[in-house]
Amino acid sequence: MNITDGSLPAPKAPTGLKVDRKFDTGEVYLSWDLADYEEVRKYNVYAVYADGTETYVGGAYDDNYYVKDTIYDANRTVSFKVTAVGEDGRQSAPAAVATGTGITGLTVTEAPGVLSVSWNAPAMECASVRADVVLPDSYAGNTDTYSSVFDASATSGQVSIPVVDGSRYTLRLTYLDAQGSTLAYADHTGFLLDLFCDDYAGGLEARVISSGWKLLNPHVYDWWHLYAWQSNGQPITFSNKAFAIRGVDDLTGMPVSGDFGYIEVQLEDFAGNLSEKTRVYWGAETKAVDKTVFPDAALLAAVQEQVGTTMDQVLAFDGTLDLSNTEVTDLTGIAYLENLTGIDLSGSSIEKITGLSGLANLREISITDCAKLQILDLSNTTVERITCADAQKLDSLVCVMLEHAQFDLTEGTPEQIFVEAAQTLTADKEDIFSADAEETNLALAGTVVSGNGQLFDGDEENYLAVTDGEEFVIDLGSRQSVERWELVNYNSLWKLDGFTLYASDDNENFTEVLAKTSIDVDENGVVSEALETPVTARYFKIKVATANTNYIKEFKLFGHASVSFPAGVTWEGQRPAAYFTVPEAVSYDNSEDVLDLAGLATYTTTRGTAFASLKEAGFIAEGYDIDAQMNGGYDVIYVDGDVSQELPLDTTAVYLVSYVKFGQENTIYETVVSVGDAAYDEAYAKLEALVQTAKETDRDPYTDESLQALDEALAAAEEALENGETEELLAAWEKLEKALQNLAVKPHEHTWGDWTVTKEADCFHDGLKTRTCTGCGETEVTIIPANSENCPSKSFTDLDAKRWYHQGVDYALSHGIMEGMSGSLFQPDGILTRGQLVTMLYRMAESPAVEGKTPFTDVAEGSFYTEAVAWAYSNGIVKGMTATTFAPNASVTREQLVTFLYRYAKLQGEDVTVTGELKGYTDTDKLGDFAMEAMTWAVENEIINGMGGGKLAPKDTATRAQFATVLMRFLDKN
Repeated sequence: MNITDGSLPAPKAPTGLKVDRKFDTGEVYLSWDLADYEEVRKYNVYAVYADGTETYVGGAYDDNYYVKDTIYDANRTVSFKVTAVGEDGRQSAPAAVATGTGITGLTVTEAPGVLSVSWNAPAMECASVRADVVLPDSYAGNTDTYSSVFDASATSGQVSIPVVDGSRYTLRLTYLDAQGSTLAYADHTGFLLDLFCDDYAGGLEARVISSGWKLLNPHVYDWWHLYAWQSNGQPITFSNKAFAIRGVDDLTGMPVSGDFGYIEVQLEDFAGNLSEKTRVYWGAETKAVDKTVFPDAALLAAVQEQVGTTMDQVLAFDGTLDLSNTEVTDLTGIAYLENLTGIDLSGSSIEKITGLSGLANLREISITDCAKLQILDLSNTTVERITCADAQKLDSLVCVMLEHAQFDLTEGTPEQIFVEAAQTLTADKEDIFSADAEETNLALAGTVVSGNGQLFDGDEENYLAVTDGEEFVIDLGSRQSVERWELVNYNSLWKLDGFTLYASDDNENFTEVLAKTSIDVDENGVVSEALETPVTARYFKIKVATANTNYIKEFKLFGHASVSFPAGVTWEGQRPAAYFTVPEAVSYDNSEDVLDLAGLATYTTTRGTAFASLKEAGFIAEGYDIDAQMNGGYDVIYVDGDVSQELPLDTTAVYLVSYVKFGQENTIYETVVSVGDAAYDEAYAKLEALVQTAKETDRDPYTDESLQALDEALAAAEEALENGETEELLAAWEKLEKALQNLAVKPHEHTWGDWTVTKEADCFHDGLKTRTCTGCGETEVTIIPANSENCPSKSFTDLDAKRWYHQGVDYALSHGIMEGMSGSLFQPDGILTRGQLVTMLYRMAESPAVEGKTPFTDVAEGSFYTEAVAWAYSNGIVKGMTATTFAPNASVTREQLVTFLYRYAKLQGEDVTVTGELKGYTDTDKLGDFAMEAMTWAVENEIINGMGGGKLAPKDTATRAQFATVLMRFLDKN
């Protein structure tokens, strides 16, 4: 009961009341137009049954209400009424909506690419039954509606949905009259099968704080674990685990070093699906294309000329690389050309073509006149065409591997002709074995097949407790020659005291390699020993032999990795020759007796060779593997069940032809074959559903321009529904679908954080600073112009920023190679002593540990140059003024300076080859013999210049400022 004085008007009845969704479980979603709170304080919801009785369901001030359970009457019918409640408690007149006769027993079974639906039919007459499936929360932004129309008497059917990402779906089963109006419906929600994980899409961002580099969070809705590897294949661990857990592990502090590289990332979703591995690069925009990336000089020159001079240009390049008639011998670095479509190596000096399997867009390779070519490995690549004008000229060819590539080896194709010639060329030749020049930890590339994987994973510090009798087996992937082992303990106290190492080729029969009953580790807990004789095997096992629990980090196996290239030609797993096209929609008149689905196919190979029949292959679209059959062949699904490939055309119907794609054998796809007027009906229903979707699309997030295109497409679609034929309906659907897909979100309004300096500017170089949007995470980078604010020379009163030495002195100070002579004096014109010079070279070499002493009696212990002189002497950089004196406080002449620097460069492995003679100077006769080659090298490389007047002045004393400038020129060239 409600008592009121009547001073306030009763609220108006709710408007827009409708049933959004209804389930045969009794669940119902209602919605209406929400009035202002000043007018309405609450909405009451009532269930009304066929006998007139009512039940109060609940109430709220909202524009929707979820009814968890509705008690139906015997006919499974119920309607709802909603009243508005005013401030004084008075209720409005009710708004009412009916739910219709109920559909019961609605059951949906999910399978790859298809939903199988069954239900109990209500007691009513209808013209047809339609199932519509939408993905309201599609993670991929899929707004499509997938529909199937069934006969009026049907109680089961299938809806094809080419999505397998675990998206939530809503299926509405609707009973329709002859005009297409709704008689009854029921909804069902569920989740599609999850057989797919999206690839990582993110990047690295620099953090100036101690956390270093951060891997950005994946933009993938259901990722669970993140695996990462360094560019050398070394796994990255997270809290001593092989993966990061979403919401648990921090993605900062990535092991990023150097000016360029990548981290490889793979995601695992909650269903256990693994994504493809994705490379995340850093430094590409500033990293120069140089020999550290492309060691081969000819390849480097071609990339610089045809692609660009920075690595971001290399990563974006999507054309053909022309290496024809070059001296290229090494394709190292080619994997960075990730979008490469072709390689022309004709007439080149290439001997081995490998490492192309990661180039997903590579389609063609030319090897005409490659007379030195021995190994051609195109296995597991996407290459489709080999161009070779005369294969008989490849007389050095030994090994050709084409397994699982994309070649058409039909009789008469260029690829088939090449394979036939290659078989003749490689007959009776010996296998090729290739070993790396440098020793590597072979365990890094291996797989632990028993025991704890952390034991063999390389250089990660994973503390692993081991006890008596534990075994760990690693599979190196192929037979490798192991020459040395290394064990890293937790520390020198909790060490492993004994173990036995075994080897095997089959992981069953192991032979003992060595047995250690005592282990002496160094202060870092490391012990390494060479085997008496290298052992070649595929599997290696370590068995712990101590009874006490001990802690170890790693067990490593070192050797020179080898690869075997067998003589001959292999080509298993090629795509088959015949391909054909499945039409999108084909209409036939009822006058024909049968429809032969095989007659719909067009038979071609990739080079146009005709075929006469399908040879019992599947009904599969162009470019897909016709041998990838589902259920032993292809299925034709009629509205009332499966039939043969020849279908009677005595009724108007829609036939669905199922097929599977190459590489996606677990997913069923379908195409439509329409007979009679069914094509029009299907097109009309399809367009009508899409028009409804377009009208219900929220317009607020999108730009005016994209909404205008949507409105134009929507108007054309409504016109086609009024007057269009089948083709016009399909064209309007395609236009409207495209307009929906192209809706552009309005630009994001950034909320920028504070600027952070990532690279300080100095007098001669620009700096960088970044800031990040706190909303979307986007980072903005800007340049700090070169300025003197951070000039290191400003700390010294005797340095003049206008003098010739300014840049060189700044360089030496900022790199920590030189220091002042006192708190405020640098003494740029002061003499450079021999002790000072070797000390600076020692710092440049990162002050390595020094063993032994020098024979020089004038180098006192504890002097600032003591260790530097010992290091320089032991490495042949200095030789002393006499056998027992070094003269550390004596001044350095210009010829001594370049001689010391020349010897240092040799020690560092630099190329110090002299290509000419020292010409153009009038005082070369004053140059000591010991310094002639060093001075020539320094002049040729523009490390040292004359003193003016055509003189080198080799005997003049070198000043500290001169050395700083020479040092800068030397280091900048290296």
